[in-house]
Amino acid sequence: MQIEETKRLLDECANARSKITRQPGVIVGNTENPDRGLYLVNYANCLLNRQADIYDDAILLVQNKRYQSACVISRGMIETYAFAKYLVKEVAKILTTQEGAESVDKALDLVISFTNSSRFKQAEQKKLEKGVFKIEDFHFTEQTKNRFEHNLASSVHVMNALRDLFQDEMSHKRHKESSFELVYDALSEWVHPSQTSIFHNYTSETHMIQSSFGSIHLYNHAQYLCATALHFITDSMNLHRSAELLAAEITKRD
Repeated sequence: MQIEETKRLLDECANARSKITRQPGVIVGNTENPDRGLYLVNYANCLLNRQADIYDDAILLVQNKRYQSACVISRGMIETYAFAKYLVKEVAKILTTQEGAESVDKALDLVISFTNSSRFKQAEQKKLEKGVFKIEDFHFTEQTKNRFEHNLASSVHVMNALRDLFQDEMSHKRHKESSFELVYDALSEWVHPSQTSIFHNYTSETHMIQSSFGSIHLYNHAQYLCATALHFITDSMNLHRSAELLAAEITKRD
């Protein structure tokens, strides 16, 4: 039964992927007289591109029975989709609760914070504050110096986006547990060098798993996990269209 469900999910993924065309990223600031909504469109394009790339890479691994690596890559689909969904949700919240130029400024500030989110930059900023290094110790661009001076580095944590995705699913289905979270956690077992990805993967005697559904082979289950994660691509274009509509509203209000 799980094998048939995996095939159904993968068929739907392939159909959705065929409708996605990658879009080149642009530096909006270098564009002559850009609409302010272009910042959101451009970032939404980049997020969609990444979902397409994750699918292409993961499905290649699945087809070649490289299940451990496929699980590592597939988890990124859930994270990227959740991040894109969280961005759209937060921008929509601003535009529906506020009006005028102020709403545009706040929406764009949010888009920029998502786009420039970097735990590395934030960590470097804290090191500078603690005196681990001095600004004179290295060559930094003027832009970087300005970021350091004004503490502009920010980090939108992907776990916030994931928790929001899991909560939305539970609220929508009225469940006490998120099936998305269960899949994410199971894939995480394959990502981390722990029992599943190391001991079970390389010990064939452990590959038959007893479950409530009967005996399931470890690799069949891994395929199912990948297919379930990659299935988020079936909603990627809807999410992208929502971002485009919000971008048009930003431009309209500007």
